[in-house]
Amino acid sequence: MDMMSRLKSVVQNLKSDVSRVLIASGINKLISLLLSIVIVRILSKEEYGLFSFAFNKVSIIMVFSGFGITSGILQFCSESISLEKKKQYYKFGLVFGVIANLILCLLLFLYGATGSMEMQGSTEYLFYLVMLPLVAFCYEFGNTVLRTQDHMVEYANSTNINSVVFAAVSILLAVLIGVYGYIIGYYTSYIIAVGYIMWVLFSGQGLGIWKSIKIQWLDIKPLLSFSIICMLTNSLSNVLGYIDLEMVGQIIPNAEVLAAYKIGSGIPSQATFITAAIVTAVYPNFAKNQGNYPWLKTNISKLLLGLLVINGIVAAVLFFGAELIIQILYGPEYSDAVLMLKISSVGYLLSSTIRIPFGTLLLSMRKVSFNLVVCAISGVLNVILDLLLIPKYGSMGAVFTSVIVILVSGVMSSTRFVMYMKSLKNKRPMEE
Repeated sequence: MDMMSRLKSVVQNLKSDVSRVLIASGINKLISLLLSIVIVRILSKEEYGLFSFAFNKVSIIMVFSGFGITSGILQFCSESISLEKKKQYYKFGLVFGVIANLILCLLLFLYGATGSMEMQGSTEYLFYLVMLPLVAFCYEFGNTVLRTQDHMVEYANSTNINSVVFAAVSILLAVLIGVYGYIIGYYTSYIIAVGYIMWVLFSGQGLGIWKSIKIQWLDIKPLLSFSIICMLTNSLSNVLGYIDLEMVGQIIPNAEVLAAYKIGSGIPSQATFITAAIVTAVYPNFAKNQGNYPWLKTNISKLLLGLLVINGIVAAVLFFGAELIIQILYGPEYSDAVLMLKISSVGYLLSSTIRIPFGTLLLSMRKVSFNLVVCAISGVLNVILDLLLIPKYGSMGAVFTSVIVILVSGVMSSTRFVMYMKSLKNKRPMEE
């Protein structure tokens, strides 16, 4: 099959649910980008830096959201099981997740109360964000249920509602009361989106998760075990994105330096929505066909080819247009973010074509233990490189660290997946 035919095949496979989610994600990221531009113009560089530092603390806590239960729900309820068992998982997941996130909210409050924040002025913002992990979990859990129930249109709608409300409320209130209005926007958008999700799930017959559904520990134990491993894996993986900013703030406690780093590294990070949207939509199908070698071989090649073409174009635009992008969107005071954006665009290409897709594919095959090992190694490497490079190269050291870690973890995940496919072809599935 020639290249043009393969590309046409890729386009055909990006229709239906994938295209809906991709379009919704595109709209969301566009709104997010426009919001970040407007907010940066409304807030001073120092205010934005202080808020980013406080929000980064919350983001680190939120990687433990629900102790990974939404990942378990997505995997187990995407597989071929009875509706009654799905309802059992939903009921347990909701109760367990809410309790877990209340604990996280308490820990966040206690951390702020100790007065340990390195940047004076960010503690107050942290206190206003204390309950965000709880409302964010409710939104995440609801969207997970929508995905496992094949309500992909409604899932896309909920993400759009969240983004539109967040942008509208944040901009309006940020003009009036500054950072506090931005924070209110987070809470309002989550609450309204959760209301929409509840309306979808409980209209008509609803899920009935509270009606005579008894939780059986023997059924829940594998789910909980899978979820906790996913939490450890995801926490290590996601923390890599926050730890660089945290280390920059610790080593160089300057709000303006932090703001420039946030912009330079943040644009490519936001662009990963393309890969995230595609793998989000196709994940249930890969989970259902985890032992089907012919199906996997055909569809994985199409997936990877499509990601390479799309992300290659995006990375080229970010790299060669970095200076123009920063000048137009954020103004001359953020010119120190140009080089960071160029280097981060290389990391974006590696992450979107290797690290994210292969890590997600391994997860859909239940290879969670290996993902955990990759994340643990990446985390240790990240901290070591930050400690070595940030004192020498400043915030650019964190950018270099990110690219190196992405490359190492991507190579590990892709190698492991190739080994899995070979074992599946020989009908001798490998153990964890």
